[in-house]
Amino acid sequence: MKVEMTVDEFLTAVDAVSLAMSKDETRYALTHMLVRQGDKKITIVGTDGHMLAKYETSEGIGSEGEGETLIPSETIK
Repeated sequence: MKVEMTVDEFLTAVDAVSLAMSKDETRYALTHMLVRQGDKKITIVGTDGHMLAKYETSEGIGSEGEGETLIPSETIK
């Protein structure tokens, strides 16, 4: 999977989703942001177990293949 999107688009997505990402390190699986690519769009999701935030875009992206990956919250701070 290869995803290409503008910096502005990525920062907008991170701002929209990061509020819902868990800050609790004991809930390790919820401290990540899910990036899923497929159907000519990118979906980015974050949750803390109570709140869910989802951002979808098909604008300004160039991508190859389909798939998903997790990005740790430490990476996007």
